[in-house]
Amino acid sequence: MTQFLAVIAGIVTRNFLGPYLMGIWSTIQLVISYCEYSSLGIDAALSREFPFCIGKGDKEGANRIRDLVTSFGLVTAAITSVGILSYILLFGKQWPPYLFWGLFVAPLLLITQRFSNVMVGWLRASKQFELAGAQIVLSGFVNLLLIILLTSQLKFAGFLIAMVLSCFFNVAFLLKKAHFHFIFRFNREIFRLISFGLPLLILSIFFDLLRSIDKIFVIRYLGFEQMGIYGVATMATVLATKIPDSIVIILIPHFHEKFGEREEARDLKRLVDRSASAYSLIMPLVIGTAWIFSSLFVTYFLPKFTAAVSSMKLLLLSTYFFALFYPYSNFLIAIKRHLILFPIIAFTLFVQVFFTFFVIKSGFGLNGVASVAIFCYFLNFFWLFVIAARFLYNAKEALMKFFFLASFFIALAVILTCLDRWCVMASLMQQTILQLSLFFLSSIPIFILLEREFGALGHILDFLTRDKKRAI
Repeated sequence: MTQFLAVIAGIVTRNFLGPYLMGIWSTIQLVISYCEYSSLGIDAALSREFPFCIGKGDKEGANRIRDLVTSFGLVTAAITSVGILSYILLFGKQWPPYLFWGLFVAPLLLITQRFSNVMVGWLRASKQFELAGAQIVLSGFVNLLLIILLTSQLKFAGFLIAMVLSCFFNVAFLLKKAHFHFIFRFNREIFRLISFGLPLLILSIFFDLLRSIDKIFVIRYLGFEQMGIYGVATMATVLATKIPDSIVIILIPHFHEKFGEREEARDLKRLVDRSASAYSLIMPLVIGTAWIFSSLFVTYFLPKFTAAVSSMKLLLLSTYFFALFYPYSNFLIAIKRHLILFPIIAFTLFVQVFFTFFVIKSGFGLNGVASVAIFCYFLNFFWLFVIAARFLYNAKEALMKFFFLASFFIALAVILTCLDRWCVMASLMQQTILQLSLFFLSSIPIFILLEREFGALGHILDFLTRDKKRAI
């Protein structure tokens, strides 16, 4: 449901704003995302130290962490907001007018998002996933409604107002339903939390740069209009990555609570293996379906953005390795070996900067940028797997596991390329139906593995009949 609402909101927004204004909004989003780092990583301490304390039976310590994280997060968000406003007033006159006025909403969005993110993080850390999920779905409905009502009348100004009102709704809903209470406090323990969270923050910065450096280069060298087109390409990628993002949110407290019981790294092997296997089976289905629908979707709903289709397909392939990054990175973080991640991501980032600059200057355009993203996500996963395997597998097990995971990507890329090349019809609708049918037929081994390893059919039936059982 959340993904569906996000798709509808994305279509509505892009049709109202067009490529140029979407490029402006993407730039504002980048600014806000980087300002989130002012928390110094202390929010990571909540998602990891809170369940770790619960696993050790220290409920008082867990609540103390909640209070410190909330207090510090709000104070740093307020200070950062003052800095944003000061910078706009000092240097903003030379910017495009839409960017200048649009950035004035960034402080409001930053503070409200920081508070709501802390509350959602607390819900997830305490395993209240149902309420956290309900908030996300309801937020999607409210956000879509506000966009339709305000953007249709006031264009870009209405869209910005809709974003602010949506964030205020999230805070109000969580305060009412989550019964979130905290004591405003600061003490020396904050430095311990920062010492744990700051390295994770730096890792997050590197990883977010890995996810966004392509956008920065597109804005800088190709302009806002090309960024608007590339933003449509990344929209499908963002939606595809919501699946591993959603799964890892559930897995993180389990990783840290399990490690908190005995502090033995190999106790996490089953969690790592099952989550990696699940990603390797689920993501090809997601990527393939999105790949096949992309041409039809953009042609019918976003006709101004048809130039985005080819780069969208390439970026979708990169999400396979993006998903596989999670099990092994969270394993290393859980066993307190997260510093190993620094050289891995830093090297990958250097490679991405170099090759992204090269393909843009060589005239390969958005497709070249997207191709670099595939290679860099693979490179990042490869080195991460090599490091994590030292704690989890012997040499034979590691080779078998790696080739098992890589084989699904190779098969996926070959199948989708063949479908695009040989299954072309005059009617785009008929072509989509044919390609989708052949893709699912070729995916029968994946469905069999999903059922054998995870009982997928039973879980789907349970989900579909859950509401009916509750009514009875």
